[in-house]
Amino acid sequence: MLVSGWKILKTIMQSTILSPISCYGIGVHSGINIQLTLKPAKENTGIVFIRTDVTATSNFIEATYTNVAETALATSIKNSSNVQVGTIEHLMAAIWGFKNF
Repeated sequence: MLVSGWKILKTIMQSTILSPISCYGIGVHSGINIQLTLKPAKENTGIVFIRTDVTATSNFIEATYTNVAETALATSIKNSSNVQVGTIEHLMAAIWGFKNF
């Protein structure tokens, strides 16, 4: 009963954005010009970072606790191919804060 109840609650709490949105700036640690694009996702996708500058190996990094690679001064996650994305904590907090809107 708890398992099925949890699945119902989990489904109700899922949400996504209506349409893609991008912002541009300078990477905090790299100093390189960057583009961040948020796109709507299908149900049960979760949050996935895609490194568009990486083409030789898997560039998808799921935002899960098991992919946390570093937490000193900033949060970094990486996939099984060691492709990493860092300083995600502010974006993740903003996503969490807006999840009920």
